[in-house]
Amino acid sequence: MKKIIDKISFVLLTGVIFTLSVVLYGFCVEAVLLPTNFLFYENSPFVSMILAPLLVIPSVFISYYIVYFFKKKMNSENDFLHIIWFSKKLGKWKIAIAAVWLIALHVCTTSLTYVTNDRIVVLTPLNLKGRAYSYSKVEKIETGFGNQKFSFFEYEKEGNFYYKIYLDGQETVFYTSSVNSSIDRYQDTYLELEEFDQALGKLNIPKESSAAGADQCRLDKEYIHRFLRIIGED
Repeated sequence: MKKIIDKISFVLLTGVIFTLSVVLYGFCVEAVLLPTNFLFYENSPFVSMILAPLLVIPSVFISYYIVYFFKKKMNSENDFLHIIWFSKKLGKWKIAIAAVWLIALHVCTTSLTYVTNDRIVVLTPLNLKGRAYSYSKVEKIETGFGNQKFSFFEYEKEGNFYYKIYLDGQETVFYTSSVNSSIDRYQDTYLELEEFDQALGKLNIPKESSAAGADQCRLDKEYIHRFLRIIGED
């Protein structure tokens, strides 16, 4: 029974710490890397795929050590997942693993694109100030719905809406953007993409769009109609 309680406590605590780490991560990105006038930003699809696992790792270890510490204080030491044992076995390798994790987190954090009222800025791990482009530098737009049953990238899965722009021949994908919380109107989800598309539309930028797969979208109708307006079929 005690082992079950330990495991439940560990899982619940991991969930809480992970949630806090996601909030803290977003706060740090906005405070350190983004200007106050940003509208929205998004990490690259690959980063979006691996960021959650990166944040889960320390959440698991921190919550486990907390549970283990309190059990030890109560003279009921129980390394129920053998993480303490494994950590000791790693020895000096722990430093190398931590260094790799920090590098990976740095790469993920600094691989993003943000949008302001008149600029699109692409950040990279080696260029934290980013390369700025005016809206008129967008070469092409592609937008539609994913059509794959299985994919590593969420935006490629069936029914998921995506909005791609091309700058210097490189694509940037927007599909789960993080918005500036100080902009009240962005409480209306995906409005930032619709406004962005309207701004680019005034510049007569070539646009490839398709509503194929809209019937697979599981979001509320108001958002599907918004996507179809962006595509140009509503």
